[in-house]
Amino acid sequence: MKQYELRKEKEGNYTVYRNLNESLKAEIANFKVDTSTVSLGWPPIEWTIQERDGNEFKCVSGRDVKYINVNDVEEAIEEKLTTERNKKFQAYQHFTKTFGVISNLREYEGKPWRLSILDIKSATDMGALVGMESELDTTSVNFYSSEFQYEFDTYHTIGIKMNLVGTSMCLYFTPEGDFINRDYNVDLSSYETKTISPTIMLEHLKSEIFKKVGNTGVVRKGNKFFTDKYCFIPYNKMNNENQEPDFGVKIIPVRHDGKSYQIESGHTIHKRPEKIDQSSPEELWKELEKSLTPLQKCLLSDEFLNFREFVDLEKAEA
Repeated sequence: MKQYELRKEKEGNYTVYRNLNESLKAEIANFKVDTSTVSLGWPPIEWTIQERDGNEFKCVSGRDVKYINVNDVEEAIEEKLTTERNKKFQAYQHFTKTFGVISNLREYEGKPWRLSILDIKSATDMGALVGMESELDTTSVNFYSSEFQYEFDTYHTIGIKMNLVGTSMCLYFTPEGDFINRDYNVDLSSYETKTISPTIMLEHLKSEIFKKVGNTGVVRKGNKFFTDKYCFIPYNKMNNENQEPDFGVKIIPVRHDGKSYQIESGHTIHKRPEKIDQSSPEELWKELEKSLTPLQKCLLSDEFLNFREFVDLEKAEA
């Protein structure tokens, strides 16, 4: 997104990005509202502007007459224009059409570490989330969906943890028809305007497992795989009803006796069995792959954006 940045606004807390749809941009820039009425005060009262009298406007609401400062009226008209413009042209509906599904891949020592993929599908009014009746404020912070987050886990494991979350953003259109985003919620400048498939994380996971296990001296007993240095145990957790992947292999180092394995004091001790079968890292990987559900496979493939179809299908079958 960096290449589409135009400027910073509001003390550098907001970034304006170029709208690539020139016809839409022109339509937004030419949008007008009725400037003969304004809403002021709380609760808001609608006033009809009649005439200017020095630094004030004579305004009427029913039988009430009020002289209102010119600056207050002009600010109210500008706010009305901003609100109505962004009700008609809601940025989240056009963002993905313009830039596609965007991605942010973070690396550590040149290797994939965390992948975030942002696919803005909708906006939900924050008031509605807490049971309040209110209208969607298109220039305020709202909840959007969906963000796919894949993170590499190396704490006594080699694994991937995936979360599918709703992301809070403040995204709307400027008077010129460009996108403006509040950086505090999501800094879009760190994203690329392309969809990076989560298969990059899966391939890295496989590579790291093979590297750690090695090609010689691998044996197995049941679902446990042993080398002279480590015991490897495949795992697959289900985070919620969407079956978000949290899987990989636990890595348990050998103890001083060379015949048992333990992460650290207080953890389970795994003894190296006497009767064992010859194995390989390929066999360990196949065991791990077998544990994945169809939905998890979808979320880790090029088809990850179709996960909703899998969820709907599973509900229909149930």
